[in-house]
Amino acid sequence: MNITLPLDYKKPDLPMGKAWIDALRSGNYKQGRDYLVSILDSEHKSYCCLGVLCNLQDRLVNNMDNNETTYYLSDSNPLVEVFGASGEFPQGVVVNDENPRLNTLAKLNDAGYSFEDIATAIETIWNPL
Repeated sequence: MNITLPLDYKKPDLPMGKAWIDALRSGNYKQGRDYLVSILDSEHKSYCCLGVLCNLQDRLVNNMDNNETTYYLSDSNPLVEVFGASGEFPQGVVVNDENPRLNTLAKLNDAGYSFEDIATAIETIWNPL
């Protein structure tokens, strides 16, 4: 994956970014797709890259209707202002890939990019705090 930034690009600060990157690279989270967290069985879960962040923030709420775990970012969460609820890339940031629709962290995750790839993208696009 190649990421192109505008010439005058200034990385936005990303609160909790360092802890999130460390967690993505830790090997403690099994990567999943389509949901923040999927319950695989009584002892195992898989996480989207944003689900890992939500777990660090203790913002996961169990949705018993479909046996998935989900959450909602409140307006008071500073990360909504940084990248929205899906991890949108700042204006002008382009991921050079065959799929032009990869414009969020969630889409990178669901397209099969590894947590390592996503952690590198976060470091490239944002200033992790």
